[in-house]
Amino acid sequence: MRVAIILPTAKESSSSFDGLKKSIPILIDGLKKRGADITIFAPDTTGFSLDTDLRAVECLHLANVFEQADDFDIIHNHYDFMPLAFNDLIAPPMMTTIYEPLSKNDIKVYKRYNSRVFYINDTNSPVAQELDYIATIDHNATDPRKMIDAYIKAYEFVIENESWESRRPWGRYTVLSDTREQKAKLVHVNPGKRLSLQRHKHRYEHWHILRGEARVILNDAEHNLKTGDSINIEPGDIHRIKNTGDDIMTFFEVQTGSYLGEDDIERLEDDYSRTE
Repeated sequence: MRVAIILPTAKESSSSFDGLKKSIPILIDGLKKRGADITIFAPDTTGFSLDTDLRAVECLHLANVFEQADDFDIIHNHYDFMPLAFNDLIAPPMMTTIYEPLSKNDIKVYKRYNSRVFYINDTNSPVAQELDYIATIDHNATDPRKMIDAYIKAYEFVIENESWESRRPWGRYTVLSDTREQKAKLVHVNPGKRLSLQRHKHRYEHWHILRGEARVILNDAEHNLKTGDSINIEPGDIHRIKNTGDDIMTFFEVQTGSYLGEDDIERLEDDYSRTE
């Protein structure tokens, strides 16, 4: 398992940063002993002043991380919300640990990337009800092995549930079930994004909106759907779906038919110049 760990710029006045300085070396040492290949990305402040050059330090720090992102199986972010903006530009999944209480505006940023980044909550940070967490971890546990075990479990969960192949320019999907008779997916579409205009020769599709708002083109008609609405697509139908809301739109897709391969897609128009 190849793990990139993003460390923050020093915030000497922050109590959470003091806790981070204690727990991160323990975590890194424990992960290495468990066989993980760890690369630490710390900001290089040589020749810079954090009082006047903080933005330059941050820019170079994050550029260094994400220019190498494809070398890793997972990116573990300990650097607040700023790295989240790079999430859709990289292949490996990102996991972010939240150490501090979040302001309303902080939550707006984290919420934008909910379902696109995996969040870990520190036991000392109040839970934000708007966010989905995969775990709560005590970084000050008397037995550090509990923290390390919890992170190993979280890494394995993220890698298992977020394969590179499931990420798309418009969002991502998870295959829930795949048999000869049917395939079921959970599809997450980012705000303002849309899938290609396409049709299939062999399969039927049923879309059920679980969260958000969508506009579906089905042949010559447009349908505005909201949470709880559904639509059916038959072989040969020209179709497309777009997220028209401000948050991630999620829909449940069930495919049936004589052939369910991903190559049964004829793209007629695509925002990302894909032909296959």
